[in-house]
Amino acid sequence: MRIAIKNICDRTHERIKEVSAKIENNDLVLDETEICLEVKHILEDMQSVLDYIAVDIHNKYCPTHNLKKVYFLYTNEIEQESDFINKINTYFPKLYNNNFDVYKILANVQSFKDNSNWLIKLNDLTNEVKHNDLYINKIEQKKNTTLRSEDAMMLIDGDLKMQKTSNGYGVFGTGSVYVGGTGNISFYSNGNIAIGNGIYNVDTGEKNGVETKIIIKNVVKSKKYDESIINILNLIITKEKELINNLEHYI
Repeated sequence: MRIAIKNICDRTHERIKEVSAKIENNDLVLDETEICLEVKHILEDMQSVLDYIAVDIHNKYCPTHNLKKVYFLYTNEIEQESDFINKINTYFPKLYNNNFDVYKILANVQSFKDNSNWLIKLNDLTNEVKHNDLYINKIEQKKNTTLRSEDAMMLIDGDLKMQKTSNGYGVFGTGSVYVGGTGNISFYSNGNIAIGNGIYNVDTGEKNGVETKIIIKNVVKSKKYDESIINILNLIITKEKELINNLEHYI
């Protein structure tokens, strides 16, 4: 396999990380057009990786077949393996019979085998960003809660939350809990937590001496797929790397 394929894939992965960091930087006023252009270039590079793979497969296994332009084949949501075999026989003649292993690798990434539909998403999003901007959602997240009293403090940091369970109370999520001062922490069956003179009701959210920090999180989405564009890009690049690894010994 030509080294350019891996290099483009690795470089694209790094660019996805850079765009993700830019989106998640809450101090940055995002330019929708700029983000859209960056995502467009990433998608086009991921398309190029697939087309380079297709060219290498065609050159090695279909050398006598004259085709002006070679593209990576994919099926849509309703096409089945029989449709894909027909496409293979048209654009990559004899591949099915001459190297069934390569055929199976290509078939396994299609929508009739892989329900993540990453190839379809790649094609859809590439076409979408050519004509339309992505859109940016702003989501408010409660990240930090500080429970204070006159003589004690409890800091719940990260995505943690205090929650009543059948056995009492627990802390769930990721982050850390800090307890300081000289007061005691008490948990009551009515849903109250008492720290020194501060009271917080877990069930109702009523609070006394509680400070809450609200974080605004930017989420860039496409108009067709109601999920983070970064999640989709990470899915596609992961699948591409798997495909490259599987084909490495064949092209």
